[in-house]
Amino acid sequence: MSSMLLDVPAERSPQTVARWFGAMQSQDVASGHWSLGSRGTGLTQADVIDAFERAELVRAMPVLTRSEALACISDAGVDASGQRGYHLLLHAAQRGVACIGPQRGTDQKFVAVADWAPSQVKMPRDEALAELLLRYVRSHRPVSLRDFAGWSGLTLTDAKRAAVGNDGRLAPLSFAVEEMWATVEIEPLARITKAAHTKVDASFA
Repeated sequence: MSSMLLDVPAERSPQTVARWFGAMQSQDVASGHWSLGSRGTGLTQADVIDAFERAELVRAMPVLTRSEALACISDAGVDASGQRGYHLLLHAAQRGVACIGPQRGTDQKFVAVADWAPSQVKMPRDEALAELLLRYVRSHRPVSLRDFAGWSGLTLTDAKRAAVGNDGRLAPLSFAVEEMWATVEIEPLARITKAAHTKVDASFA
């Protein structure tokens, strides 16, 4: 539970929580707000909404009520009927062109990332891969590189490159089925756990 920030209550801002995880599932707005707020002592829904309003957090996964954005797409001569419009918005979000901005009533504005959150951290690709893996391992540990590839949509080759870039921050743990990874401060505990499991397995052999 510690890796999920759910073991010991602590004062954390919505930004601190989001940075710890790297990315959080948030297709459902209310559930996304709850996931952030439940990991910080005293956080309210208003605190979480304010963080989005100030562009300290952004949602890159569009949901279905984007009538104005879809109208703009249609006005530009692109067919946005059916699910086509939704997938065009999703593609724009995945490319880092647009994201969900401030909430207005029950609807949300779909905004240009360059205007809404212009101060982006830019990293070389290998450094970005390493940072993404670090945040994933830190919040889900222990994990396999296959887990990370499935979660991120990256290839196993990229996952291995990310592991190489985390030398000194992450450590491999050789379990029976598959190599798992943890942050270096967790490695000794994981080895003790592995030894205990091995002893139990041997006793039933």
